Amino acid sequence: MIEYLTEINERYDLILFRHEKIRNIQSSDVRLEKMIEVPGHMLFKEGLVVNYSCYETLYFGKGLNLQTGDSVRVTFVNGTQINIEWGLPIHFIVWHKIRLFYSQLPPVVTIKAAVLATSIERKMDYTATLVAHYQAS
Repeated sequence: MIEYLTEINERYDLILFRHEKIRNIQSSDVRLEKMIEVPGHMLFKEGLVVNYSCYETLYFGKGLNLQTGDSVRVTFVNGTQINIEWGLPIHFIVWHKIRLFYSQLPPVVTIKAAVLATSIERKMDYTATLVAHYQAS
């Protein structure tokens, strides 16, 4: 009887993931979509600290003979694990604390503030071990 190993294309592990050198950094000024609404009576000259959430994106590029959309579990050297779909961006919410200042308090009940930020895109080289799972058939 001959037994063959067939690859299970639905699952891979990328283990011992380690950042190497930064290949490229680009930055640009952006105006975030979400406005902050603050009741005027809550603003003080020292400013007001508010929590602000925005999306960040993590992307593992194409390559390694994996098809776009294949499930991959990434294990970082510190033990943290995330599940991704290869070649597709991952969007997650990150919370930031923002201090609002004003030069002159406007005579309104509620203040809407736009958030200006710097968007940074980093391209990094990395090393890892790719493990493909097989089953006997």
